[in-house]
Parts: sequence; C-alpha cells; structure tokens
Amino acid sequence: MVTIVPFKDAHLPAAAHLLAASHRTHRRHTPLLPVAFETALEALALLDTTWRWPGAAGFVALDHDAVVGFLIGLPGHADDDAAHQGYVPASGYAVRPALATTVTAPLFDALARHWHGLGRHEHHVQLTLADATVATAWAALGFEPFLVLAAAALPLPSPTTPPADVRVRQATDDDLETVVQLMRALRQHHAAPPIGLPPPTAIDDRDHVDQRRMLADPRTGCWLAFLDDRAVGLLTLRPPGTAIAPLHLPPATIHVVDAVTLAAARGRGVGTVLCAEALGWAHVIGYRHAALHVHAANRTAQRFWEARRFVPIAQQRIRRRTDQ
Repeated sequence: MVTIVPFKDAHLPAAAHLLAASHRTHRRHTPLLPVAFETALEALALLDTTWRWPGAAGFVALDHDAVVGFLIGLPGHADDDAAHQGYVPASGYAVRPALATTVTAPLFDALARHWHGLGRHEHHVQLTLADATVATAWAALGFEPFLVLAAAALPLPSPTTPPADVRVRQATDDDLETVVQLMRALRQHHAAPPIGLPPPTAIDDRDHVDQRRMLADPRTGCWLAFLDDRAVGLLTLRPPGTAIAPLHLPPATIHVVDAVTLAAARGRGVGTVLCAEALGWAHVIGYRHAALHVHAANRTAQRFWEARRFVPIAQQRIRRRTDQ
C-alpha cells in the first residue's frame, strides 16, 4: 500500500536514484537533454539544492518503505509579484513509471493543501515532453499546457534567400529607448489572443535599468532589424541563468529571451534574418545550443521555430483556481 509522508533529508538518496532513472528514460527520447543527471550523484546534488531552497515543501510516496515517488514545490517570490504562485521544478518530481497515474494525484493533493494555506492558488509544474503518462497524470489534475521549451544545436541553417531590404545590427547603449519600446510591443502581443496574458503595465524605470544592464553585458546579444530605417524587430539572447531547469539545459546554451517583429513588418523575412545574425554570433563566440520558451497557445511562433530546427523538449503546465 502506498502512503504519502512529508519529505525529509533521509529520503534524498532514494529520491535521487528515482530522479536519475527518470532522466535516463527521458534522454532516450530526447538526446538534447544533458547527460550529467543520468548519474545518481549528480541528481543528488541537484535534488539537494532544490530541497534546501527557501520555502520548499515536499512529500514522498512510500511503498513498504521504498520511495516510489516524490514531489517538491517551491514558492513564488514576493519581489516579482508571484507570491500567489507555487511551482514544481523539473528536479522536484519523479515517480516510478508504472505508478504515475496513481501516485501523482495524492502527492499533489498533499502539496496543494500546503500551498492553499499560504495563499498560493496558481500552480506550475515543469515536465519533459518525453513522458506522455506523466503528462496525462498532471492533465487529470487540471494542469494545462502553458509554455513549451524548445532547443536547437548551433549553427542553424542559413536562409537561402535573405531579404535585401531588411537591415540587421547589434544594439548599443544608444538604442535603449528603441529596445524598450519593442519590448513593450512584445508584451502587448502576448496580451492579445490567442495567448491572453494580463495587459502590460506602463513602462517604468525598471524596464530601462534591466535593458541597460543587458546591453552592457558582453555575454548577451540584442539584435535589431530595420526596414526603411525604422526598427521593426528585436531578438535578445542571454545566458539562461535559472530560466531553464538544469535537467532541461543542453550544454553551452544561449537563451532566446525575447523575439518580436512588429505586425506591419511580418511576412517580410525579418525574423529569419534576425535569427541568422543573432544565433550566428552566438555560435561564433562559443555557444553550442540555443533554447527558448514559446507559449503553448502560440502555434504561429511554434511553427516558426520548428522550421529553424528547434525541437520541443519540455513544457510548463499551469493550474489556476477557477474561483479567482
């Protein structure tokens, strides 16, 4: 009989073996996933970091004292308006495959009760796309696709006939206001159907500070596209930091964090040239892979990136309380 108990330090070694076994299975279907976490030792280090994250809460499924599943949730952060959120990182969940449909639900029930007491009513979970059984188990709990993580090996294929009227160059400090305005256009696009995120707030000093810092960082690349001397497109690359879970991060990866072409300029090859220039630059300076998140509802963007050899490797699912 399977029982659910709070996660404790003593469960770490067995949970790490379960996480490593799960990752080995996922890599057979998705070779772009990093190889390191196939070993229990590396999985243990990652799991220990997850478990000791401030505010972490976890539960274990035991079958006659054997760990057959675990779930660790982390809090959203009050300083980025996500205090109502809780999320399960990729390193915070693994189950024996045969028990996915029976163990996931009681594990999440225990975690959801904990989150409910803290006012965390929006829940996120990171999953690989290789495990349909696990995805089905989370879908049965009301989790819907939200973001898709896709990755590609560099260099990308060059466009066969780049448009002659599109001019692309790397942004400088003098382009700060242009970059901020294009970022604003991207947020407005995300607020419209089919994505439907909350409408963007007014541009404030934080936007300028963040973009100024990005433009000054030699590890990042911000590229602008022009038609008739008017900026109509933007593509920004940054090191991934914590934006991509280590279990989903191919080696030497650059993160495509922002990409937008103004509506009036779409269909002119702007995005194609931006990708070629920006990701060509990333490959020259030593990056071996590129990764990006695209909204699950945005099929146009997914088709664009798939045409450039980006392969979906993971997803983020979301569950919101219906009475909010």
